[in-house]
Amino acid sequence: MADTGWVDPGTMGENSSVGSYGWTSLNNAKALGGGTAESEIEDAREGCYYIVATNYDFSSIPAGSTINGIEARCRCSESGSGSDIIFNEWKMYVAGSLSAYSGLGGLHDDITNVLFDYDIGGALNDWGFSAVALSDVQHSGFGHAVELLDDGAGSGDIAYVDHMPMKIHYTAPAGGSNLIWPIT
Repeated sequence: MADTGWVDPGTMGENSSVGSYGWTSLNNAKALGGGTAESEIEDAREGCYYIVATNYDFSSIPAGSTINGIEARCRCSESGSGSDIIFNEWKMYVAGSLSAYSGLGGLHDDITNVLFDYDIGGALNDWGFSAVALSDVQHSGFGHAVELLDDGAGSGDIAYVDHMPMKIHYTAPAGGSNLIWPIT
């Protein structure tokens, strides 16, 4: 089995179908160390909109490959008045739409106050999306979305997201060769 390595998103956005608070500086979260996207969550038990990363370049996956697993990473942190920000939802984006496929499972970790990489999925984890096709992951609307929630009693907490890469695990088709035969 092979993988793509961590690939950065080409597009950042937000989806307001959940949460009450938007994001600023979204494009900062396209690449590691490019600054952070920020959402100020003003009230306890409230969340931010989904921060959405899509348009990954998975063109290196050979045609005919079988997709075995999907990993997503969210490098993030929080600051505020003592309450904790947690992952509330972490879902896959398929063909430009939020899907029911979730990699979150039981991950409702408190986010630290220093940037940290939170990873979900794995080499054999398809997020419940039982037949992921190569065309799905190579679609410009494929990616992942995270909603963060203030689970405490504070106010004015800020969620920071620095990076949202993905990695695809796949099995290349059998046969073929990369040998170059001499022309005589």
